[in-house]
Amino acid sequence: MNLIKTGISGLDEVLYGGFVPNNAMLVEGTPGAGKTTLGLQYIYRGALDYGQPGIIITFEEDPEKLYRDALAFGWNLRQLESKNLLRIIPSSPEAVRDMLLKPESGFIRLSQSIGASRIMVDSVTHFRRITENVQELRVLLNRFLTGLMHLTTSAVLIKEIEGSESEGANIEEYITDTVLRLSYEQRKKHRRERFLEVIKSRGQRHLSGKHTLKFTDFGLEVYPVCAVVGEVPESVRDAEQAIPATVFHSTGIKGFDEMCRGGLPGGSATVVAGSSGTGKTVLAAQFLHEGLKKKQHAFLVTFDQPTSAMLSTSRSFGVNLERYLKERTLFHLYRNSIDLSVDELLNELRVLLEKERPQRVAVDSLSHLMLAIEDENYLVDYLGTLLKLFSRYGATSIFTFEVDKMFGSFEINSRRTLGLFDNLVLLRYVELDGEIRRAVTILKMRGTDHDKSIQEYVITRSGIEVKTKFEGRVDVMSGTGGPKGETIELKDILADAARWAEATRKMRQRQDQLK
Repeated sequence: MNLIKTGISGLDEVLYGGFVPNNAMLVEGTPGAGKTTLGLQYIYRGALDYGQPGIIITFEEDPEKLYRDALAFGWNLRQLESKNLLRIIPSSPEAVRDMLLKPESGFIRLSQSIGASRIMVDSVTHFRRITENVQELRVLLNRFLTGLMHLTTSAVLIKEIEGSESEGANIEEYITDTVLRLSYEQRKKHRRERFLEVIKSRGQRHLSGKHTLKFTDFGLEVYPVCAVVGEVPESVRDAEQAIPATVFHSTGIKGFDEMCRGGLPGGSATVVAGSSGTGKTVLAAQFLHEGLKKKQHAFLVTFDQPTSAMLSTSRSFGVNLERYLKERTLFHLYRNSIDLSVDELLNELRVLLEKERPQRVAVDSLSHLMLAIEDENYLVDYLGTLLKLFSRYGATSIFTFEVDKMFGSFEINSRRTLGLFDNLVLLRYVELDGEIRRAVTILKMRGTDHDKSIQEYVITRSGIEVKTKFEGRVDVMSGTGGPKGETIELKDILADAARWAEATRKMRQRQDQLK
């Protein structure tokens, strides 16, 4: 079946190719959701990109406002009119109804003269002014729609809905073939988000769910939910099968590579968990840097550090990433966590993965992603899709993960989420003999006989260095590490402010000696 392309980025993916010909589409939504803009974009892109002339029938908008609003997105409607690709008709429901019933009417002749393939009506809500009787309204709308579809292969009907109408069906939904519902919802206290959902689509399949809808400088863009993003080209699936299972990627940290038995397994996903200051970002940056030195391409995704701050941070521990950004072997994608759209991010990553094919990816941090997704079930689906994308494109990935508790025993509450990852590395602060030290251990690494020991590491001007095992100590990963048979309670240390200050001073001295 030859489907009608909408020309709206992402919407054709949701509809698996476009709209079915000779179908009437209802675009309904609350104020500010983007209904009229979607209709305008459908008409404009159809005329400009596919040579399909269109007609816009407006019952309340002044054509001058339509011209003005369209120009905000770079759409020159007057130019299309000059090429006989568009006509804008200001009218009323009564007049349009009467014209459709008369074969000799000017409207029908106009439609035929330009060969209209697409017609937009803004909005059918105004037909309710003609009658309040439900049965009469249904007959009226049916006749109007039948007459309209005799003139075109595709019609878009705009309809306003109040908040109370957002649940349940209405007459317009029953008589049209495809229903798109747009919403403008309060998601968090400080902002709203727009969504698009296909309520029904007669004669074709569609991707269910609420898809993120955004205004851009060039019109609306739809970011499909994670299910469609997981569908990758056949060539990529073939490439995935070709990745050797025995390839290991060095992190650039000799001692840690030895703990991994050679590095991180190719195509695997690793979580590096730890509290603030334990070196999660340092480890991720060293991992990317090691690949970049070997002429591999890499991605870095951050949510709290723009490019300038990221470069400054990496330079502080001896990693200069700026040259790789200039060479375009490193790509930095920064998205502010405050207004993060996770579906938009996922689609951006899919496009970049297809285009650049990086061997290494670092995401700083997984914690920001988890905070941006309120529904736990969708979070699991989302991360599963993201990890599948990385793996299928042959990318080995590292995700940093913030642990709130700096000392003492703790439990990771995100077991269901972290269980999706192949590898889990834990970085911790420990108190030993009045000094604060750092410890690293590998909790799991699928498919490898990794080192099970707990080892001390330091952060120098050259990055992370793994030193020695904690021999003859107990409870190291709980934040304290006394000799066997001895238990040191962290609360006792914290209660003694002088001892705490002395421990901090000793740690700084130790770090200065190593630099």
